[in-house]
Amino acid sequence: MTIDKKDYEMLERLFGNRPIKVRGQVGITNFTALEFTLYLKGYLGFGAKDLLLYRFHHGTGESESLSYAFLIAAQGFPIFDYSYWVVFPDFVRTGGGTGRAGYDRVEELIREAQSNVGKARSEVVDKEISSENFLEFLKAKEKSWH
Repeated sequence: MTIDKKDYEMLERLFGNRPIKVRGQVGITNFTALEFTLYLKGYLGFGAKDLLLYRFHHGTGESESLSYAFLIAAQGFPIFDYSYWVVFPDFVRTGGGTGRAGYDRVEELIREAQSNVGKARSEVVDKEISSENFLEFLKAKEKSWH
C-alpha cells in the first residue's frame, strides 16, 4: 500500500525533521499503555517544562482507534537539539473492552500531565488519518520498526 500524498505531507509537517521512535505494539493495549505511561511520566519527571502531544484518530464511532505521539524535547544544551518524537501507534479504542479501558487510562494521564506543566505550556493536537496511512508513514520513517 502507498500512503496518500496529502496525509504524507500533513505528517511531514507535524513531525518535521526530528527523528521518530515507534514504541509499543499495534493493537496491544495494556502493554503499550504501560510503555506510554513510563515514557510520559519519565519525560515530565525529568523536568520537562513543555508538552506537545498529537492524538491521531483512526475511524469514527465505536470502531475508532487512536495513536499518540509526543515530543521529547532536549533539555539543557541549546546548541545541540537531540529532540525526537516518541510514537505509540493504534493501540486503544473508543469502543468497549480492554481497548476502551486503555483509552480512558491514557486520556487521564494526558489530563494529569497537562495540569503538571500548565495549560500555557502544553498543547494537544487532534488529527484524523486512516490507520493504514499512519502505519505506512511510520514504516517509512523508522526502518527498524515493522
